[in-house]
Amino acid sequence: MDRLRAGGAELLIVLCGADWSALRSDVLVVNPGRVFPAIISALAGGRRLGVIKPSAGQIEEAHRQFAEHGIEAVVTSASPYTGEQRLDDVRRAAEPLAAARVDLVWMTCVGMDEAMREIVVEVTGHPTILARSILARVIDELLAAGRVPAAT
Repeated sequence: MDRLRAGGAELLIVLCGADWSALRSDVLVVNPGRVFPAIISALAGGRRLGVIKPSAGQIEEAHRQFAEHGIEAVVTSASPYTGEQRLDDVRRAAEPLAAARVDLVWMTCVGMDEAMREIVVEVTGHPTILARSILARVIDELLAAGRVPAAT
């Protein structure tokens, strides 16, 4: 981050859904690990949330995080980093969400793409939110004014 700032960066964007709060900079840092939970928790309140994580090792932690926000979540996993296999994997991940009759699906990894989302929507029949889409829209808003606010 220091190198990027020294090179003139006015905005730093972390391309990972984990929480990067430990990173400090005098320029604005878009930390998906803080942005995503706020948005998804607001949308999922009172609804049964389906969550697809990129790794099965993250499922229990996701259950705990959503429970802390009073959200009943059904959590599965499908890695976006397995080439064409990712499409079969996400179909298998979506099937338990459909069986659990979730109302909304959250695909948590920035690597998950539109082809994966299309399969999840087909299987569940419910709105499905991609992490990369939220991140892109936040960045678009920050850049719309042509000047990024400095940290105070």
